[in-house]
Amino acid sequence: MPREYALRQLAYAELRARGLGSQVAQLVIMKTCGAYAAIAGMIKAGRLQGRRASKATLKPVAFRPEAAQAFDDRCLSWDHDAGTVAIWTVAGRLRDITFTGHSDQLRAVAAHRKGERSTWP
Repeated sequence: MPREYALRQLAYAELRARGLGSQVAQLVIMKTCGAYAAIAGMIKAGRLQGRRASKATLKPVAFRPEAAQAFDDRCLSWDHDAGTVAIWTVAGRLRDITFTGHSDQLRAVAAHRKGERSTWP
Protein backbone atom coordinates (compact mmCIF):
# COMPACT_ATOMS: atom_id res chain seq x y z
CA MET A 1 0.00 0.00 0.00
CA PRO A 2 1.72 3.23 -1.13
CA ARG A 3 0.29 5.40 1.66
CA GLU A 4 1.46 2.95 4.30
CA TYR A 5 4.95 3.13 2.81
CA ALA A 6 4.85 6.95 2.85
CA LEU A 7 3.74 7.02 6.49
CA ARG A 8 6.43 4.50 7.35
CA GLN A 9 9.05 6.80 5.79
CA LEU A 10 7.79 9.72 7.89
CA ALA A 11 7.05 8.06 11.21
CA TYR A 12 9.18 4.96 11.72
CA ALA A 13 12.33 6.67 13.01
CA GLU A 14 10.29 8.87 15.37
CA LEU A 15 8.42 5.86 16.77
CA ARG A 16 11.70 4.03 17.33
CA ALA A 17 13.19 7.12 18.98
CA ARG A 18 10.22 7.18 21.38
CA GLY A 19 11.14 3.67 22.50
CA LEU A 20 8.85 1.44 20.49
CA GLY A 21 10.29 -1.83 19.27
CA SER A 22 10.74 -2.30 15.55
CA GLN A 23 7.82 -4.65 15.02
CA VAL A 24 5.48 -2.66 17.25
CA ALA A 25 6.36 0.51 15.32
CA GLN A 26 5.40 -1.30 12.10
CA LEU A 27 2.10 -2.44 13.62
CA VAL A 28 1.29 1.08 14.85
CA ILE A 29 1.82 2.41 11.33
CA MET A 30 -0.43 -0.31 9.90
CA LYS A 31 -3.13 0.43 12.50
CA THR A 32 -3.04 4.14 11.70
CA CYS A 33 -3.27 3.53 7.95
CA GLY A 34 -6.13 1.11 8.55
CA ALA A 35 -8.05 3.74 10.54
CA TYR A 36 -7.74 6.28 7.74
CA ALA A 37 -8.67 3.65 5.16
CA ALA A 38 -11.79 2.81 7.19
CA ILE A 39 -12.85 6.48 7.19
CA ALA A 40 -12.30 6.70 3.43
CA GLY A 41 -14.28 3.51 2.94
CA MET A 42 -17.21 4.79 5.00
CA ILE A 43 -17.28 8.02 3.00
CA LYS A 44 -17.13 6.11 -0.28
CA ALA A 45 -19.93 3.79 0.86
CA GLY A 46 -22.06 6.78 1.88
CA ARG A 47 -22.05 5.94 5.57
CA LEU A 48 -20.40 9.28 6.38
CA GLN A 49 -21.83 12.31 4.63
CA GLY A 50 -21.88 16.08 4.92
CA ARG A 51 -20.54 17.56 8.13
CA ARG A 52 -19.76 14.14 9.60
CA ALA A 53 -17.59 13.31 6.59
CA SER A 54 -15.87 16.71 6.75
CA LYS A 55 -15.20 16.33 10.45
CA ALA A 56 -13.84 12.81 9.95
CA THR A 57 -11.43 13.90 7.23
CA LEU A 58 -10.25 17.12 8.89
CA LYS A 59 -9.68 15.73 12.37
CA PRO A 60 -6.60 13.53 12.94
CA VAL A 61 -7.28 9.97 14.00
CA ALA A 62 -6.63 9.51 17.71
CA PHE A 63 -6.52 6.25 19.64
CA ARG A 64 -7.45 5.94 23.30
CA PRO A 65 -4.47 5.18 25.57
CA GLU A 66 -6.17 1.95 26.67
CA ALA A 67 -7.10 0.90 23.11
CA ALA A 68 -5.99 -2.52 21.96
CA GLN A 69 -2.91 -2.79 19.80
CA ALA A 70 -2.49 -5.73 17.47
CA PHE A 71 0.49 -7.95 18.21
CA ASP A 72 1.93 -10.70 16.12
CA ASP A 73 4.37 -13.41 17.05
CA ARG A 74 7.33 -11.16 16.30
CA CYS A 75 6.40 -9.27 19.49
CA LEU A 76 6.56 -12.50 21.49
CA SER A 77 9.36 -14.76 22.65
CA TRP A 78 8.22 -18.31 23.25
CA ASP A 79 9.85 -20.88 25.54
CA HIS A 80 7.85 -23.95 24.61
CA ASP A 81 9.76 -26.28 26.94
CA ALA A 82 8.99 -24.09 29.97
CA GLY A 83 5.48 -23.20 28.74
CA THR A 84 6.15 -19.48 29.03
CA VAL A 85 6.09 -16.48 26.76
CA ALA A 86 7.58 -12.98 27.00
CA ILE A 87 5.52 -10.13 25.55
CA TRP A 88 6.85 -6.72 24.54
CA THR A 89 4.85 -3.85 26.07
CA VAL A 90 5.36 -0.10 26.17
CA ALA A 91 6.36 -0.57 29.82
CA GLY A 92 9.02 -3.12 28.86
CA ARG A 93 9.11 -6.84 28.26
CA LEU A 94 6.86 -8.96 30.48
CA ARG A 95 8.61 -12.29 30.99
CA ASP A 96 7.68 -15.79 32.15
CA ILE A 97 3.96 -15.57 31.40
CA THR A 98 2.61 -19.10 31.55
CA PHE A 99 0.58 -20.38 28.63
CA THR A 100 -1.33 -23.60 28.21
CA GLY A 101 -3.66 -25.28 25.78
CA HIS A 102 -4.71 -28.58 24.30
CA SER A 103 -1.75 -30.64 23.04
CA ASP A 104 -2.84 -30.04 19.41
CA GLN A 105 -2.92 -26.29 20.01
CA LEU A 106 0.52 -26.31 21.66
CA ARG A 107 1.97 -28.26 18.72
CA ALA A 108 0.44 -25.75 16.28
CA VAL A 109 1.89 -22.80 18.19
CA ALA A 110 5.32 -24.45 18.25
CA ALA A 111 5.23 -25.41 14.56
CA HIS A 112 3.87 -22.26 12.94
CA ARG A 113 5.38 -18.82 13.12
CA LYS A 114 2.62 -16.48 12.03
CA GLY A 115 2.66 -12.72 11.66
CA GLU A 116 -0.49 -10.64 11.72
CA ARG A 117 -0.96 -10.82 7.94
CA SER A 118 -0.54 -14.59 7.79
CA THR A 119 -3.34 -17.07 7.86
CA TRP A 120 -3.54 -20.51 9.37
CA PRO A 121 -3.14 -23.38 6.90
